[in-house]
Amino acid sequence: MDKYKVYGPYDLPSAEELKVGERAEREFWTALDPRDEKFGNRIKKAYGLYVFSRKIRGARCPVYVGKTNKGQGFGGRVFGDEKFRRIFLPELDRRGVLQLHLIVKMTEKGKIGQNAGRYIDELESFFIALGYLQNDEIVNKRGTTFLKNVRVPGIMNTGKKGRIKDSARTLKKVLGF
Repeated sequence: MDKYKVYGPYDLPSAEELKVGERAEREFWTALDPRDEKFGNRIKKAYGLYVFSRKIRGARCPVYVGKTNKGQGFGGRVFGDEKFRRIFLPELDRRGVLQLHLIVKMTEKGKIGQNAGRYIDELESFFIALGYLQNDEIVNKRGTTFLKNVRVPGIMNTGKKGRIKDSARTLKKVLGF
């Protein structure tokens, strides 16, 4: 069984700070756990998923779900990713705070894992779907075509807001959302 552990949310530095480059990124990873200065270096090399969200007045909205690739941990993907530079850097100083959650692959003994795990693709698709249900303007393109083109009244893509039928309401409870 693949095991993961969730870390965060971490507030991201401002766009101006990140434009400074490697120093700001290094400081971000180092500051993840002030009690353990090596923690950031371990997380930086770790594998798993990452979720960007925007926090506005206490509410959080998912913006993007990504995964690490073979040979490239969080350090290479989170800030080094072209999507981050192109999409999120301009967003950093807009309304609200951009935050980051890390879903880190763990070993059976509870240590930070050195691989992404067997089911990383499925897990990413699952998180994208959950994110889409919260924010249909999520940045992800891959994995959202199905979600955008299926309508289940009262469950997803319901269109106009109104009274949800009892059958849809009970199904939502059964499925836990």
